[in-house]
Amino acid sequence: MESILAVTLLACFAGETSAVSIAVYWRQHLAELSELFEDFPKDVPSHDTINRLLRLIDRTEFTKVLQALATPLVVQAHSRMLHIDGQAVQASKTDKAVRGRYIFNAYDSSNGLVISHLLINEKENEITRVIDLLKSFDLRPGDLLTADAMNTQ
Repeated sequence: MESILAVTLLACFAGETSAVSIAVYWRQHLAELSELFEDFPKDVPSHDTINRLLRLIDRTEFTKVLQALATPLVVQAHSRMLHIDGQAVQASKTDKAVRGRYIFNAYDSSNGLVISHLLINEKENEITRVIDLLKSFDLRPGDLLTADAMNTQ
């Protein structure tokens, strides 16, 4: 389980976020991972195994760990360009749901990192959640924050 979590974190840093792309990342980097980690498994787990494990993980806690690990990677420049936007995940709509799920992302283009994302619950919208997201940033004088028109209300 530890190896799956470690590779998932590394794959997320590389932009791979689905179970399939994490399994592909694992297969492509198996030699490097085996050198990096002691007693690393020689077999690549299936994307179904990775998916089952990811469903057991609390998203909020995983995001906190990901942010804590990413923070030292962020170059501390005099100013940063941060961009926030929400979007509907169309494939998440089920027959019973009125609408699909929404996710709200924050991107630091100065460092090329997604620095945060929030899943918007069915009874919420991005306007109510943007405050929570902004509180989690270390905003400093000189930082530039962009948002779409919905977040200027």
